[in-house]
Parts: sequence; C-alpha cells; structure tokens
Amino acid sequence: MTAGYFHGTFHDLLLSDNRSISLADWTPIQVFNPIDGSPMTIYDITAAAKGRARDVFDTTSANQKRMFDSYNFSFNARLPKGITLFGGVGLDRLVENSCDEPDNPNLLRFCDEANLDAYLPAGEAAKGYKIPFLANGKLSGTVPLAYGVQLSGSFQTNAGFPNRSITTSRTILEGKNAGGTSWLLSSATTYPTVNGVAYCPACPNGVAPWAANQRVTPAGLQGTDTSANLTIRLKPYGGEGEYTDRVNQLDIKLSRTFSLRRLKVAPSLEIFNLFNANPVILERSTQYTAPTVLGGVVQPNVYNQPSGILNGRIVGLAAQVRW
Repeated sequence: MTAGYFHGTFHDLLLSDNRSISLADWTPIQVFNPIDGSPMTIYDITAAAKGRARDVFDTTSANQKRMFDSYNFSFNARLPKGITLFGGVGLDRLVENSCDEPDNPNLLRFCDEANLDAYLPAGEAAKGYKIPFLANGKLSGTVPLAYGVQLSGSFQTNAGFPNRSITTSRTILEGKNAGGTSWLLSSATTYPTVNGVAYCPACPNGVAPWAANQRVTPAGLQGTDTSANLTIRLKPYGGEGEYTDRVNQLDIKLSRTFSLRRLKVAPSLEIFNLFNANPVILERSTQYTAPTVLGGVVQPNVYNQPSGILNGRIVGLAAQVRW
C-alpha cells in the first residue's frame, strides 16, 4: 500500500489589460439574483469609457495563480488461488485566483476560488460556495476460473464534470476565469416570468421580489468595452453541488488460451459498462434562463438540461493468435 501527496502552484498567469479603462469606469446597478431572488450588485461601463479606443496590453501578474492539491492512496494485493487485486483512490482539487482584474469589476465575483465570497460587492450576502476535493477511485483484478478461463475486470468511480455545456469551460470570457452559471443581460432583458407570473421557485416561499416582465436594468445599458451585453456569474465554475452525475462503471473480460499445435489462440469476451449506467455528463446550457411557454404549457428549461450521457453497454469479441 502506498500514499502520496502532490502540490503544484502555477504563477504569473496571463493577464489581458485594456489600459484605456479602469475599475472606476463602471456604474453599479442593484438587481436581484434570478435564481434565488437575493440582492446583488452588477456593473455597467460608462458611455465615456465605452467610447475610448481599446489599448490592450497582454502581460502576466504575480498575483494570478492556479493551485493543485492531490492526495493519493493505492494498493496491490496477491490473494490465494491466483487472485490479484490493485486499485486506489485520489482526492484532487484545482483552484485559481484571478483577482488582479484591472478592467471589469463583474469579473471579481468568485475570482478567488479558495475563498469564493471574498470579493463579492459590499453589502452582498455570502453564498457559501466552495470548491471541493473530488474523489476518484478504481479497483481492478483478475480471478482464475475453471477450465483455464480467466475473469478480469475493473470498477471505476469518478466525480462528475463541473456543470458544463459544449461551450462552457473554466475560461469563457476573453480568456478570463468566467465559467459556471452565467446570466446574459441586455437593455431588453426582463426577470424570469412564466405564464404572466414572476418565476422564482428557489426564492423564499417561492415568491419573486420582482414584478412580472419587469426589466432588469435601466434603459441604455452600455455593457462592456467589447459588448453591448453584460455576462454576470451567478454560480462559480466547479462549486460544491455544481457537477454532473458521478460516473460509476464496471467493465469485465473473460478470456482463455487454446493451443493448437504451433498456434496459440486467445479468444476473449469484453463487456464495457456492464450495468448500462447512464449518468449525465453534458448539459445543453449553463446560461440561466426561465422556462419557455408554448400554448400555455411550461416547457423543460434548457438551463442545466441533460444533453449527453455515458456511452451505453458495449460488447466486444476478440481473438489473439500467436505462432
């Protein structure tokens, strides 16, 4: 049995700075979080700052870093009757600090993944999100059976992926740490409303603090220096509870070797995902929206809607011939 610990720190990460604007060139706007109705502060760039020519300087920052910690435990065992077992468990966590943001105060939300509440705007309630250690494990072994048949297999259990769509990753906004659940705002964006009623099932008592079809921001939203819209992070990338399903998969193999004069033939039967598990591994969208309504009927929400599952059971037949 062995145990190990690994720690890595990546320093001086890339920083892109539009030197024609600063954090002072933004106007705070008070809005409600569309998921739980809590008050939150977002920032809209001023018209004067938006009109300036961009002066982008790519550099690095000593304050931008990424840290990785991993605890590993493994074993290897030889048991009676030719049985062998080996496997292990790993606990891993990756966190990033991108708080040396010079341009856009909206990107300071959840910028320190070691303390996700550290840079929330003043007066905004802490959310308590944390980046957890992810547990992954694998157990493999072989068992001799009667008549020279050998059974081997492996069981693996892996943590789900951070809630993601095909276009979602840790960095989705100008190469900066902006993954997770986001909210795309324009001048015309209204709060979630379904069938003429303000929609917020996670709000206290299910009652939304906004009126039906109420506009989120005042008219004339400027957006950012590169867009007429604002992208606001509502949940951090990789926060606790913000993962797709855990993937548990069992694979087995039956094999036997036959000798035919100078030939040795080893046919095998392999079954992958023996129990035909179907955990969700991909989602349609991580951009928050209210469900659509067709003919007065509420449709499934595309937000965090499953769009991909683990491959189903696969059966394989093979033979190895040696001479």
